[in-house]
Amino acid sequence: MVLRQGRWRRPTRWAEFGLEVANALILLLVVTGPPVFRYDRPIKFVVTWFVVFSGVSACVMLYRLLRRRRPSPGRRRDGLS
Repeated sequence: MVLRQGRWRRPTRWAEFGLEVANALILLLVVTGPPVFRYDRPIKFVVTWFVVFSGVSACVMLYRLLRRRRPSPGRRRDGLS
């Protein structure tokens, strides 16, 4: 979608945020689930770090999405009106 539009837009950024949250939830389910194979403990330790990084990334995305203001139609960002 981003490639077709040629740039990031508000809906695609919100979709990216939603996918990041879904990723964190799926990894959390893997970590809290029952043991699956022999090396389960070290793998779950590594996946826990991925959950933490994914959660932090989602929080940063949410902060940037909520902080971003829409530019007014009469003003340009470069200061040249």
